[in-house]
Amino acid sequence: MRPAKGIPLPRIRAIRTAAVPEVLHAAPAAALALGLFLLLFCGAAVLPSQLDWVHVWGDWPTTETVLLAVLVVLLSVRPSRSRLLRARNATLVVGLAGLAAGLWAAPSSPMADRTFIHLALLVAAGFLAARAAAADRALWRPIALTIAIVAGLVALGGLLEVATGTNLLYEGAADNPYYAMYRAERRAISTQFNPAPLGSLLVMAWPFAAWLAASRERRWRLPGLATLAVIVPATLLTYSRGALLGLALSVALALVLARRRRLLLALAGLAAVVVLLASHLPYPYNKYGSQGFLEGGGITSVKRLSRLEMTGAILARHPFLGLGFHGSRNDFDLYYPPQRPSWGKGGRVLDNAYLTVLAETGLLGAAALAAFLLGELARGALAWRRFRGGFVGAALVGAGGILVTGAGYDLIYWSGPAMFVALVLGLVSGSADAAHSSSWLPSTEAEQPAEHRQDVPGIEPRQDGPGITMERPQATR
Repeated sequence: MRPAKGIPLPRIRAIRTAAVPEVLHAAPAAALALGLFLLLFCGAAVLPSQLDWVHVWGDWPTTETVLLAVLVVLLSVRPSRSRLLRARNATLVVGLAGLAAGLWAAPSSPMADRTFIHLALLVAAGFLAARAAAADRALWRPIALTIAIVAGLVALGGLLEVATGTNLLYEGAADNPYYAMYRAERRAISTQFNPAPLGSLLVMAWPFAAWLAASRERRWRLPGLATLAVIVPATLLTYSRGALLGLALSVALALVLARRRRLLLALAGLAAVVVLLASHLPYPYNKYGSQGFLEGGGITSVKRLSRLEMTGAILARHPFLGLGFHGSRNDFDLYYPPQRPSWGKGGRVLDNAYLTVLAETGLLGAAALAAFLLGELARGALAWRRFRGGFVGAALVGAGGILVTGAGYDLIYWSGPAMFVALVLGLVSGSADAAHSSSWLPSTEAEQPAEHRQDVPGIEPRQDGPGITMERPQATR
């Protein structure tokens, strides 16, 4: 059949291709990995943390059962199994070895054993499922859409909670010991049990929503804009300084990747003005002012920095393997500087994921985990630098943001945020695999390597999300 008059044949093919859902173009193994990714991400984002302690049979809790099943399914699929056995998985193996340091140094206890099993299964299942899904370019937008919509719904729950002063989840369905305090302060916690973990989720998610919002196609742009409109205010309403720093630094990274230096300077000036204004407001607004960063219990105050001294004291006595899992909490009074301001019962923790890793796994464990994190981020950065791929940029920005939030609380002991870190690192790694694959054929001129890119008449560049350049045909008369 001949095409309709006035419509060139290539355009008809483009329309037909755009009408077919991207998932149908994915390989079966990648589509299966997408389903596993959805299971892990939605479960971590929506379900309360207390389900970690619900047992389904014997001594195996629900979470470990699901994570083990995900790994079994990944290993049972031939393409996924061949990817798992490649040499580039060395960083994951090194990271798991770093976690083993916390088990080796810990006194023999069921709690330490359970913590290691939980974290090892969580990191392995989340990272490998996300990487297998992101290795197929056809799934990039469905993955980003899932993250944006789920995070947007969680953020909307936080906004409604602040507006009404009530969270129905904790009014009856789940017991949250933090709920009464944060309800009185009107801080958003939504499904994440605490403002800080909610901030981690939203900081990780906003770059994917921004990437969709900058799309040329309405079916991607509208959900991206809608979810971005609720994610950013909900992040601020957590009043979590770690979330604020994660959001600010991830926005700065996105603008650096997009080469928007003037906008970056303008936003930096605006942030300085906001900090000055917040310093004169009552609690909790002043957490974003000088009181939240310098004075009293601010993150750079003497009281907070005393935890850094405590970590140094632990490493002086246990330099290589640390105290083991939960050791910094159990022996807090033994190592905390006695001349420093004391903490109440709820503050007897290091309250910083990186200090906790240092204190409980020692220099060897911390170095191994750092090699895992930095190795995957470096692979993603190299892929972005060569291809300027939008999804790679969004994943890099999301990973950088959530890792910054880990400096504000013990992220490794919160299942949801720990899963988000594993998933977003898997997305970075998988999208880098797709970018470096010899079988990957870029769909646009801008996605080709710089050395192969040519100027095409009638094409102008367009920014399409964090650090992404897409191409758009100019209008013809």
